[in-house]
Amino acid sequence: MMPDPQFSPEVKQKLDALKSKIDDFTAFAKKEIKHSIAIELLPPERIPAEELKKLSQTEKDRIKDEVHLLVVVDLFNIKNPYAELEKTIKKAQEKAKSLDPKLKILVRDMLSIKEDCYDAKYETLQDISQGAPIYDPKDFINALRISEVHKTLVL
Repeated sequence: MMPDPQFSPEVKQKLDALKSKIDDFTAFAKKEIKHSIAIELLPPERIPAEELKKLSQTEKDRIKDEVHLLVVVDLFNIKNPYAELEKTIKKAQEKAKSLDPKLKILVRDMLSIKEDCYDAKYETLQDISQGAPIYDPKDFINALRISEVHKTLVL
């Protein structure tokens, strides 16, 4: 078993504050977002080097401090899925903004992730496989992670 990493008190305090905000959002999502099947902490946003050079230092710091969460919803059997998705996005982003303005929420439908697979948009799947699942009772994120690991081992 690996030993716990040693953090400075400032870093530990920041991590504890972030964890409490993520836990608050997860509790909200479980209760208020009816069709949520998974919540995951995504890795930092990838920015191409040429775009990174164009950004000012304050913009770089703002982007570095953002925390990205993915909420996966299942709208397969819903009568009007687009309206439900818009309502869910609005509700999730309002709650995230009330918790912390640095918390960025990405709400994706399970079928849109499936379409990404068909359309060869593998960046999304790589981001999902590199993230940290927070709430995944149906093992949807773990299934994507296993398929991504298998793909890299085979190729």
